[in-house]
Amino acid sequence: MTYEFVIYRNNNGASMSLTLNSGNFWATIQSLNTQASYNVIYQDFVLVRKYQSVYPITLSSIYTLTKEASATNSLYLSFVVNAAGSAFQVMDFRFDNLGLSSFEITNGDIIPCYLSPEFSTIGGKTIAPRCRGYANGINVDSPLIIRVEKFTSMTTGTNWKIAFDGFSNPAIQTLYMYPINVRISFIDRTNNKVYTSNFPNLYSSDSINRGVPAAMSGSLSFASNSRGASTYHYIATSWPYSSNYNDISQKVTLKLGGGITCCNAFSSFTLSDNRTGSGYTLLWTDIVSNISVYRTPSITGGWSTDLRILNVVNPYPIQKETYEQIKKMEISFYSGYQNIYIKQLDQLGYSNFAQLSQITVSTNFGSPTESTTSSYSFHNGYPITYDIRYGFTLNSFTGRNLDYTILNFTAGVQSIEAAYIRYQQSPYIVNPVLAVKIFKDNYNCWCLKITGNNDNLYSTTYGWYIRMRFYPNAVTLSYVSTTYAKNG
Repeated sequence: MTYEFVIYRNNNGASMSLTLNSGNFWATIQSLNTQASYNVIYQDFVLVRKYQSVYPITLSSIYTLTKEASATNSLYLSFVVNAAGSAFQVMDFRFDNLGLSSFEITNGDIIPCYLSPEFSTIGGKTIAPRCRGYANGINVDSPLIIRVEKFTSMTTGTNWKIAFDGFSNPAIQTLYMYPINVRISFIDRTNNKVYTSNFPNLYSSDSINRGVPAAMSGSLSFASNSRGASTYHYIATSWPYSSNYNDISQKVTLKLGGGITCCNAFSSFTLSDNRTGSGYTLLWTDIVSNISVYRTPSITGGWSTDLRILNVVNPYPIQKETYEQIKKMEISFYSGYQNIYIKQLDQLGYSNFAQLSQITVSTNFGSPTESTTSSYSFHNGYPITYDIRYGFTLNSFTGRNLDYTILNFTAGVQSIEAAYIRYQQSPYIVNPVLAVKIFKDNYNCWCLKITGNNDNLYSTTYGWYIRMRFYPNAVTLSYVSTTYAKNG
């Protein structure tokens, strides 16, 4: 229950009391004299507004990056809805002091937000829960209503977490005079009930905009430059200030655009360093805008530190075009709810990654039909038949989209008469799509083109054999092997 009432003054000095008859939703106001007997001096009906429950939504925690006016900000809310609901629910977040322009959107646009797993997708639906921004009316900017839609049923007492990223704080006059507040409403569309709680003064302006924060030193490198390797990238830097994990105003954010996001989901990345030796405490990750927010570890300012991005997978050749898109990185440090340091840089170019050595070709060629003796020395007038063992040292052929391999014989081969793929000798598996073709390249070298690399029968435990009949012209065979992805 919530009540709206008027305070009355009693001229005789007696105290007053409010008596509520909750069954009939009315109340009387009475005064109490010094003899402890009731003397009704005024009686009236007081409006009683019945809500679905007492404190239907309770706020658990709030995080914000900055209180600077006009600064780009993020807001995290953790709250409990003390009600249950069936599928096709809606939640509204009304901000009186924010508008569509705060997110640079038009009415009804999807905005970047983090939604905790409790906002689960409705069964049988393909569209996941999402946030949209609205304003009531035409050509109206505020108040801003952010609606979370398309999430499934919920149980009472569920703890929900949501974060809004990349919006602009109001100007100094507005944010100082009218702090940010939010009214959260859970709309149970199945039972036609609305549960609402209002939370004023989430934060207000306590400083003017610092403008551009100081630039952090350091350059980007990697622990491994092999294509497709699971590794970490790091910035070798001097820690910008003496940070304190227990100061909740201090946070560090990671924002990525393109680059390594092609090879692993943004939600998989975490921050760490060589000083603390552990991952930073994650507050939330927004996979729409690719922003993650962490508690700042306690490190002394000026210490030489490798700031690491963990769970990176370097790009494969098939991912080159996607990797080269945007390729931006931004790391920001906050203290006292101000953005004090920033590092903005380009991610490493694709040319920095080394060619993989994942194809293996036997170096001990031998005749399958007769033993090699001193009388088996080469003669360019007589052909020799060799078995060449051929395989990969890494699986995941489908993910790499391997297409074909070229064996280029740079010395020792006068001509190739025939070549074909033999089965794996044990366990005698036949790969029906593997094939080999004979040709000469632009440098007049004999080559074998092996196709069918993406067949699902491939395994690192299997070694396929190419039986090649050729005419030698030297004691030693020399070759180069190159495997190509589908994109060349």
